[in-house]
Formats: sequence, structure tokens, C-alpha cells
Amino acid sequence: MQERASAQTSIDPIAAPAVLRSPAEDRKAGNPEASPYLATESELIVHSSISIDMSNEMLVDNALFSSALERMRGEEMTSVEAQKLATHHREVLERAVGELGVVENLTCGLSLCIGSVTSLTQADHEAWSRRLVRDPAARRYGAVHSYAPVGDQLQQRFVFSTDPAVAALFSSR
Repeated sequence: MQERASAQTSIDPIAAPAVLRSPAEDRKAGNPEASPYLATESELIVHSSISIDMSNEMLVDNALFSSALERMRGEEMTSVEAQKLATHHREVLERAVGELGVVENLTCGLSLCIGSVTSLTQADHEAWSRRLVRDPAARRYGAVHSYAPVGDQLQQRFVFSTDPAVAALFSSR
């Protein structure tokens, strides 16, 4: 199977927080409550996995994508705020996709969401994408995504942020 991947950004760069540390780094620094992100989010942010330069690796590699998705899903279950964010964005995404595809995965942390949608055709994908962009409830400030054929269908994998402070991280580092 030949994969066609393209990381694209849909944001205007803004100032990023001065220092982003993982929860483990915060604990080492003596500040266990400091990180506003769940552990998997922090890892993706700290290791630049959501930048244009690095996102293709995570979005295209099945093992890396599945691992990030499953870890974030497990963390989502421990946070009411993350569950609310995931519920909101799943409803928005399902409304946009409608009968033009299937929302296979969507899980969120406190700022980042990761998931995939499969459509039958490129035209279906483009149609639901246009609906999503026009939906005022689709709050996102930055995103990276890749597309790959899966059998005779098209799968889009994505990571997006609901936090404007994280949006600049989607740009190249």
C-alpha cells in the first residue's frame, strides 16, 4: 500500500508559552501540578511531534499513531475536562462527516485531540472537510493531518489543538 502523507497547518503562528515541560519534568522541578496538559499531550508538545516537520512520522507510522491514540484515550478517561472536550469534538466531527465517512477514532486531552476519519472518496473527504470548517462549534486553532489510502478508501489522521497558546507549535521548529 502506497501512502501519501502531507502535514498541513491551518493556523497563523502566535507566541507559544515560554517553557513547556512534561508532567515528569514538572515533578522533577518540584511542581507536580504545574502542567496544564495530560502526559501524552505533554509528550507530543515537548518532543515537537505536532510540528509540521515531525508530525508525518507519528501520523503515518501505524504503531506510533496507535500508541499515542491509546495512551491519550486512557488519560482522557481520568479527566472530566478531557471527556467533555472529546464529546464536544466528536459531535462536531460526526455532524460534519455525516454519511460521507466514518469517525473511527477521536480522543482528547485538555488541549490536543487526535483521531482519524475514513471516507470512500476524495470528493467525500473534501465535502465533509468544508462542512467542518464552516461549523462555528469546530473550535480549533491549529492542526496537522495526513491522508493515506486504506483499501479503496481514504483515511485522514489528525492532531488538532483547541488552545491558541499551543497553535504556534504546529509550525515548523
